[in-house]
Amino acid sequence: SLLIQGFLGGIVSSTGTFLRLCSRHRIQENELHPLSQSLLLAMTAMLFECLLIIYALEPDRFLPIATPVLIQTGLILFFISHSR
Repeated sequence: SLLIQGFLGGIVSSTGTFLRLCSRHRIQENELHPLSQSLLLAMTAMLFECLLIIYALEPDRFLPIATPVLIQTGLILFFISHSR
């Protein structure tokens, strides 16, 4: 599905996922909502990947950086699950 493509694509390259999904789909009004959800999931996957890299390189600085990122990720997932 489009949501899985967005999340898995975001792990590999969120920018590439944005470009691919936006250029591949002719954006019609009924497809705008699932497309925006998949793009938000791509960004969420990229944020998780960044947190893993930060934890691997600087575990002492992980918590101060992870807290706002996890709040932002939680809000994104909340809005995706509660929209329409």
